[in-house]
Amino acid sequence: MMSSRQLYIYLKSLSKTETHQLISDLRMQGIPVKSIRPYAYPEMPEAFHIFFHLDDHEQELDYFQLSPSHYLHILNLVESRT
Repeated sequence: MMSSRQLYIYLKSLSKTETHQLISDLRMQGIPVKSIRPYAYPEMPEAFHIFFHLDDHEQELDYFQLSPSHYLHILNLVESRT
């Protein structure tokens, strides 16, 4: 299974169009994602976040705050593309 670091690297490599397509695919599969934002601190690139903005949440959630089923679904979809 893909690690969170591998997921971060994959998401960081996507173009805007590819990110929009991933979000669209997730939405079609019932994951209410509005946006995905991978982020690393410039002074500490090994510390990273993957923020997800969901329809039913006012604020972004980091990947570890997602429900386990949503996170696994995202991982499975991304792994099927790599």
